[in-house]
Amino acid sequence: AHKGEAPPGVAGWSVRPVDIDDVPILALTLHSDALDEGTLRRVGEELLARLETVEDVSKTSLIGGLSREVRVELDADALAARALTGADVQAALARADAAVVAGGFDRADRRVDVLAGPFLESARDVGALVVGVHDGTPVHLSEVARVVDGPAEADALVHVAFGPAAEVAQRGLARRAVTLTFAKKRGTNAVAVSKGVLAELERVRATVVPAGVDVLVSRDWGRTADDKVDELYGHLLLAIATVIALVCWILGWREGFIVAAAVPVTFALTLLVNLVAGYTVNRVTLFAL
Repeated sequence: AHKGEAPPGVAGWSVRPVDIDDVPILALTLHSDALDEGTLRRVGEELLARLETVEDVSKTSLIGGLSREVRVELDADALAARALTGADVQAALARADAAVVAGGFDRADRRVDVLAGPFLESARDVGALVVGVHDGTPVHLSEVARVVDGPAEADALVHVAFGPAAEVAQRGLARRAVTLTFAKKRGTNAVAVSKGVLAELERVRATVVPAGVDVLVSRDWGRTADDKVDELYGHLLLAIATVIALVCWILGWREGFIVAAAVPVTFALTLLVNLVAGYTVNRVTLFAL
């Protein structure tokens, strides 16, 4: 409906619905004064690999930090002297780092795919790659480019800063950080998923998170949902007690006893029918009750 508003050069796009379950319910922010952004991101990657295996966790992401990459910076003069182009180098790199599925086998109730192909494992391998031939002599990539093994350029920045509500030792601090986010599967309990991730964090923290790295729970919708549910439970009990007291005062204790039995039984029957029918009770439903 809005193709005419697309900027020049956009050949195609996809439109996907965004569900509430796509929004992260839990975010963990790693920050440190001792580690640089590249090292901090590698810690985050290792921690995310451990935590995304928690039951009922769906989409995860890692934001911030500098990922590691092997970067090839071409020398235009060296390429021209050897009658090569950037496209030749790109094609040579693509061929050298290609992988194909060569088959697979089943073991221990798992399907294992076998990949075959010459992988480039280090900057030295990249530099030693033959990208062409000039005057009968092989041309290595290191002769026509500078190969750098280091942090990639930043595409996202994450900062954490501590205000008046923080501990005295942290007030006023501002650090570079990385954030791990976790979303839940459809129909699962945000409270249970959040608690499961935090429990796994405590279990692996000593072996994955080095000393000097602090982990801040910067978002926990499981805890806030639990607090709201507890508050609604309290209001529900207060409403029942108030109705029973009013009925006993105005109509008598027999009528009050009937109300005292009828209201909880009605609520229990409603929730039981929902459970049998497969409906979950969220905060909106609880508020309606």
